[in-house]
Amino acid sequence: MAKIIVGAIKNTLLIFFTVATVTAQTHSPKEKSTQAQSEPLLIATAANFRQPLQKLIHFMASSQSHDKEIRVTSGSTGAIYQKILKGAPYHLFFAADEKHPRLLERAKKIVPGSRKTYAEGKLVLWSSPNIQGGLSKRLGQCKKLVFAHPQLAPYGKAAQRVLDLSLPTEAYPRLIRANNVGQAMQMIHTRNVDCGFVAWSQVLTRAYDEKSYVKIPQDKYPAIRQQMVIIKHRQDNPSAKAFAEFVMSKVGQALIAKAGYQSRSK
Repeated sequence: MAKIIVGAIKNTLLIFFTVATVTAQTHSPKEKSTQAQSEPLLIATAANFRQPLQKLIHFMASSQSHDKEIRVTSGSTGAIYQKILKGAPYHLFFAADEKHPRLLERAKKIVPGSRKTYAEGKLVLWSSPNIQGGLSKRLGQCKKLVFAHPQLAPYGKAAQRVLDLSLPTEAYPRLIRANNVGQAMQMIHTRNVDCGFVAWSQVLTRAYDEKSYVKIPQDKYPAIRQQMVIIKHRQDNPSAKAFAEFVMSKVGQALIAKAGYQSRSK
């Protein structure tokens, strides 16, 4: 059974950088190849996809007797992208957009041919029980609205677009920009805000009542095509390719669709 460790981005990176530095200095090429077979699979994921990713890992582990330690780090797509450019030793990166994986491809940081769209995200507006109605009406009643920072997270960029199309600037509620969509969801869950733009998958995970959120028509914001890549300097780990193939399989795509995304099989 795979062992899964989920960590905050800063704490996890500190440990991983230390390990990567030591192995680079003390192992021969043959030893490195052997080590790649036994070392943990390191996955970085956009915050919106953390829980669906864990379900994919559990399913693969239980159905394929996958005996591998897997460490998952989550954060905003932009922040993880910067860490990879600086040498963060991830094997796989599940982004919340197609822009950053494409930039990594141009920088020759990924395994050729590994950039694939694994899901298309859906945006929703959650609101407290006392706020009802359609999108514009709910936004008009919001006093504090949270969403991920547009410069860091694709869901935040989509949220800003919807807000711009729905209300004049002078009618905006107080805006709170979170570091990522996971942080935005946490603020919603703790009722620190009365409205928030988040991923539909997050709302499904929390099992909120259908009256508590409004699905945003997908023609109101740019498509959130989420792509994954295998990091080039970490391609010696065969588990990375195996897991990427599982995610794109019919079974993997069905699990992703069930989690609240548009799968690529449809």
